[in-house]
Amino acid sequence: MPDALWESVTALRAMIHASPLAMVAIGADERVTAWNPAAERIFGWSEEDALGQPPPYVPADKQAEFRVLHARGMEGESFSGLELRRRRKDGTLIDLSLWTAPLQDTTGRFVGVLNLIEDITERKRVQQGLITRTKQLEAVRDVGAEIVRELNLTKLLTLIHRRAMDLVDAEAGSLFLWDAATDRLVPQVWHGLPDSLGALVFHMGEGLCGVVAQHGTGAFVNDYRTYAHAHPRFVAETLVTSALAEPLHFHERLVGVITVNYQTSGRTFTEDDQQLLRLFASQAAIAIENARLYQDAELQRREMEAVADLSQRLNDSLDVDTVLQRVAESAWDLTQSDLAQIALREASSDSLAFRYRAGALSKQPNTHRIQPGKGIGGKV
Repeated sequence: MPDALWESVTALRAMIHASPLAMVAIGADERVTAWNPAAERIFGWSEEDALGQPPPYVPADKQAEFRVLHARGMEGESFSGLELRRRRKDGTLIDLSLWTAPLQDTTGRFVGVLNLIEDITERKRVQQGLITRTKQLEAVRDVGAEIVRELNLTKLLTLIHRRAMDLVDAEAGSLFLWDAATDRLVPQVWHGLPDSLGALVFHMGEGLCGVVAQHGTGAFVNDYRTYAHAHPRFVAETLVTSALAEPLHFHERLVGVITVNYQTSGRTFTEDDQQLLRLFASQAAIAIENARLYQDAELQRREMEAVADLSQRLNDSLDVDTVLQRVAESAWDLTQSDLAQIALREASSDSLAFRYRAGALSKQPNTHRIQPGKGIGGKV
């Protein structure tokens, strides 16, 4: 063999051996005729295993696809960057990018197809992760815009928890608001839990939600059954396997806690879920504060209107019974209570008798007397 030809052959063999791409030559009989080290690294079969055999990386359900592509290659057609799914020796399915070129003999007859193969499994995984993350962030943005439009606090809390569950595809959970007067987390909304558990009040440091409130940062546990701070009733009365909780903060002030959980074995939360819920929680806290401010403003407006209306109505009558009945009705309307009553002191004794009533329970007779110093009325 002339020196120049020998050098060319040697260089070509070196390139094939060092190539980061798998190089697999397949003959007209659909059997492997060449298999480089990259092919062994990507697929797991050695050169000895592969030579003279049908390409081992083609799964049974992809055999027809392989034959069609190989037949087209044997007719002189080339492919560039064709994405396929094949399998490794351990059975793992991987994503590949395929380039092909027909192989010819000295007469120009097509005798095989050279396949250059790149493993793009990790790239596809990252791309899919980015796509998923983008969709999740868009969902947080859309949900954030939705909740800030809701100013009814009761409806808002229900909406917030429903959307939180949707974001991480949770099966159950609760939303708590922090009651600074009693130092407790008071449940407002719960889904997928019996009322006897959903209505449980938690103290700081109690349960996952109490721990999250105490430390001021979110957390998730994927082994809830053995979690040191798991509430014993949740362990005994539910099938909760994984839980995620995130505090609601407004200007570093604790507003509440969102908790979501899985009750299906094998389902777990991830750091991505935690970050997603954290982004949502910051918007939810702002929405809750806005709704509270709106609620307070509405209450003040109603109070002012009620006082103005009461003043007008009082001026319209000089009859004491009419005036006091209107006072009772206005008190009932302002407080949104079930019953408002006015008791007057009896001239013959120190006790007070109820004379004016308003509200849903006002039709029920009340012969009770208030004795000075006894009960809340008597103390007042």
